[in-house]
Amino acid sequence: MKEILTMRTILAATLACLLAAACGRGGTGSPVAPSASPSAASASALTIPTASSASIFGGSVVDFARCLRSSGDAACFSAARPVARVSTAGATAPGAPSGLTTTASGSSVTLTWSAPSSGDPVVTYIIEAGSASGLANLASFATGSTVTTFSTGGVPNGTYYVRVKAQNGSGTSAASNEAVLVIGVASCSSAPNAPTGLAGTVNAHTVTLSWNAPSGGCAPTSYILQAGTTPGSSAVANSNVGNATSIVATGVPSGSYFVRVVAANAFGQSGASNETSLAVAQQQGAILVTVTPNPVPFSGVATSLCPGSANTWYESEAIHEVNGVGVTVLHRHNVFDGLSTNDFSFNYVIPAGGSYSVGNIVWCFSTSSSHTSQTTWSGMDANGNTLNYVGPLVTFLANGGTASCRYSVSPTSQSFPAAGGGGSISVTATPSGCSANWSATSSASFVTITGGASGTTSGTITYSVAPNTGSTSRTGTVTIGGTAIPTVSAAITQEGASTTSHVTILPTQLPIIYAFVTMDVDLSVTGGTGTGLVWSVGKCDGNFVINSGRIPGKLVAFYPTGGKYFCEVNVVDSAGNTGSITYSGVIGQ
Repeated sequence: MKEILTMRTILAATLACLLAAACGRGGTGSPVAPSASPSAASASALTIPTASSASIFGGSVVDFARCLRSSGDAACFSAARPVARVSTAGATAPGAPSGLTTTASGSSVTLTWSAPSSGDPVVTYIIEAGSASGLANLASFATGSTVTTFSTGGVPNGTYYVRVKAQNGSGTSAASNEAVLVIGVASCSSAPNAPTGLAGTVNAHTVTLSWNAPSGGCAPTSYILQAGTTPGSSAVANSNVGNATSIVATGVPSGSYFVRVVAANAFGQSGASNETSLAVAQQQGAILVTVTPNPVPFSGVATSLCPGSANTWYESEAIHEVNGVGVTVLHRHNVFDGLSTNDFSFNYVIPAGGSYSVGNIVWCFSTSSSHTSQTTWSGMDANGNTLNYVGPLVTFLANGGTASCRYSVSPTSQSFPAAGGGGSISVTATPSGCSANWSATSSASFVTITGGASGTTSGTITYSVAPNTGSTSRTGTVTIGGTAIPTVSAAITQEGASTTSHVTILPTQLPIIYAFVTMDVDLSVTGGTGTGLVWSVGKCDGNFVINSGRIPGKLVAFYPTGGKYFCEVNVVDSAGNTGSITYSGVIGQ
């Protein structure tokens, strides 16, 4: 089973290249087995029903049969060792041997060839053998003789590709014709029939192809994948993919492909299988923006950002990438009270499935009446697609507005590994002690509310996240709302099954702190597979410090004024597993 999995891994990597334009026609993407469709005169297929004891002939110290059993013995590759030779001025390497044939009796095999007809005299011959056409991965050794025959016994069942080279003190010749040796399989002298039942499936940028081996006729020793962007074309791929009847490729570029499979053996190639068409769509990055709280309560606290005005409102925003493709957000356009107004340029780089938090945003209006704002975000994703997203409508409540009881949630976002897990969301009523009916709902089927689904004052919601068997990340939202209160929400992001192990940072939320009081919290992690954890802090307000010299690390923050706080903390271990969390909360007055 291990060998089968290894071969499938190799074939998947091959097709990922084959379906990229760089493979092209010919070159290393052209068929390599057989290298030139040998005729019956240049290749012999032997039927060896039983095995006999090994024997060594031809004066060689190498057990050729053992080499064909993939022993890895260094003697099997002795031709690559430096050999001291005396070369006469004007001497030349010998020409290539010719007419290589094979004969057998039982499991004993004899190779016979003709000496070169050009070049200087031969000193020794080199025998090469491989598991596929053109390879010398099983043997490459010198016979130590000028005899043009070589015999061995005990050859195991299998298909072998054999060549002979001539050598003297001036160099080594090109290879002879290639003889294909088939042991334990009925002798055949014609190309195979065509494969049938070719079918393909596409999952994002992963392509799976499978087909049926030819029915009747001579058995194939390999298959050749042909692919093009038009029916019958092989401009994208025309290459040997081994002897398996299925192949999986990841990272296949976007496009429409027409694919066929051809069977091959030592005597030629079959006709093509049926043709199947595949459409690989280009995946686009997408964002989801959450605003907390919404509606935004009137603050009325004077700030230097609003000179001469106490009409201020505070809110936080989080941008989440939800489609599994990294994005760069470059521009935002705000519409206040239905009229176009401010434009801002920036460069927010958000990885696939990641988030970017912007906290403690201050809005200033000339009047204390109710206002609205809606923001359009634009940029580019990692595949070069244009990004445009219209954010939620945000209401800024008037001074003395009817929403006397407001709720906030913490954390506003949380990430989970593909394996899933459980989490909690704290609901805090403002002002303290106010009461209004609220309930929690989940926007995604993979997020299930398990406790605290409703309340009238502050409370805790618990939820579970189901395992993600897909290859891309996904995002859901837990929303808390009621008939008489503003709606708030928390984003739940989960990695895809193909991503690395996730590191979870604890605690998942921080306490309420008070003005002129230092927050001092020990951080720790769960999950991950490596060692050597490294902390980092990004996109934080206030004065956050991480003690990176030890694990667990210590998070220290000092806030000189009231309002809100937020901070993003990241961690990566030596195996490349990552984790991140955004802390946000209220600073007590």
